[in-house]
Amino acid sequence: MDKWSLAFQVLQFLITGVIGFYVHLVTKDKVTNDKIRAIQETQTRVNEEHGSRLSRLESEIGGAPTHEHLSDVYEKINEVAVCVSRLKGEMEGMNRTLSLIHETMMEDRRS
Repeated sequence: MDKWSLAFQVLQFLITGVIGFYVHLVTKDKVTNDKIRAIQETQTRVNEEHGSRLSRLESEIGGAPTHEHLSDVYEKINEVAVCVSRLKGEMEGMNRTLSLIHETMMEDRRS
């Protein structure tokens, strides 16, 4: 009986070890799967937030000026720049004329 008792205890120890190892593997897989599931849920939430943000941005961009609109604005700005340049030249001429008139009047007073 002593031999059989020892053999039974060794067998029981080995079976317990195998069951323990199996439980360890199953638990490890469950924890890994739980972590993966949590990451997927977080990623899904983030994707939904980004989707709504993108939709909102796309709808707001619809009212933005196009290249054609901007080219029209640039054309108008260039026209205004030409007019301002012309007015600057005219003002310089008027300034010079006024200076000459003022100079002539001052010479007339001295004489």
